[in-house]
Amino acid sequence: MSTYPKIELLINGVWRGSAHTSPILNPSDERALGELPHASIADLDEALAAAERGFAEWRRVPPIRRENIMLDAARLLRARAEEIAHSIALDQGKPIAQGRAEVIVAAERIEWDASEGRRLYGRIVPAEPGLRHSVLREPLGVVAAFTPWNYPIASPTRKVAGALAAGCSIVLKGAEETPSGAMHLVRAFHDAGVPKGAVNLVFGNPAEISAHLIPKPGVRLITFTGSVPRRKASSLARGPTHEACDYGARRKLAGNHLRRCRSASHRGAVPSSANLAILGRCACRPHGSSCRKNSSSPS
Repeated sequence: MSTYPKIELLINGVWRGSAHTSPILNPSDERALGELPHASIADLDEALAAAERGFAEWRRVPPIRRENIMLDAARLLRARAEEIAHSIALDQGKPIAQGRAEVIVAAERIEWDASEGRRLYGRIVPAEPGLRHSVLREPLGVVAAFTPWNYPIASPTRKVAGALAAGCSIVLKGAEETPSGAMHLVRAFHDAGVPKGAVNLVFGNPAEISAHLIPKPGVRLITFTGSVPRRKASSLARGPTHEACDYGARRKLAGNHLRRCRSASHRGAVPSSANLAILGRCACRPHGSSCRKNSSSPS
C-alpha cells in the first residue's frame, strides 16, 4: 500500500510547507497521517499575486495548447490512480474502489472541459445595414475556489478544470480534513506544464482564508461548495465578485438562490455541463463590439 503523501502548499509554482500546521487524522482510528500546512496571510497574498501573473500568461496560451496540457494532467491522474485512491481511503475513509472510481471521474471531467475550452465561441448579432455586432468570450480572471471534504478530488476538479479551460487562473482552498485529493490534482496540473501561478493550492482556517481572499479586487469569481449558511457568510464578504454556487445536497435551498444559480448556468459561454459553468456564472464574460463594415464588403 502507498504511504500517505506529504501535504504541501503550492504557491507560484513552488511546493512549500508552513510554520503553522495541524494533524491530518485517519477517520477510522484517529491516527495522525501527517501534518497539514496552514497558509499565512502573507502566503495568501503571495498566492493571489501569483495567480494574477499566471492569469496574464495562461489566458494567452492558445486553446489547443491549453487543451493538450490539461489532457496531459488527466493522463497523469489515470497513471497515479492507485496511489491517489489509497491516499483518499486514508484521509476520507471511503473504500479504495470508490476512491479509484473518483479519480477516473476527475480525469474524465478534465478531458471534457479541456475539449470544451476550444469551443468558447463568440457570435455575430444581427444589426442595421452597414454595421456588424460581434460578441467574444473572455476569461474573467482569478478564481478563488472552496471545496468540501466528501469528494476529495472530484469536487476540486470541477472547479479547477473549468477555470483553466476558460483561460482563468485559480487559487484553490482544499478541504483540510481530506487534503490529499486536492494536492494530487494540483500536482498533476503542475507536472503537466501549467504555467507557475496559474494554479495555486492553500489550506488553513477556512473562515480566515475566505474572509481574506473573497473581498480582494483581484478575485474575479468565487466558486463554492457547501451549506447554505456558509454560502451566506461568504456572500457578506463578497462585494461585487461573481460567484458560482454549489450547495450541500442535504440542505433545503431557498428557491430564489437555486433559481439564480440554474438560470445563470444557461447564460455562460459553454453548454451547461456544470463543469465550466459550475452551477453558476461561467468563468468567461461576454465582450461586445460593433464595427462599420466597408462599403465594398458583402452584406
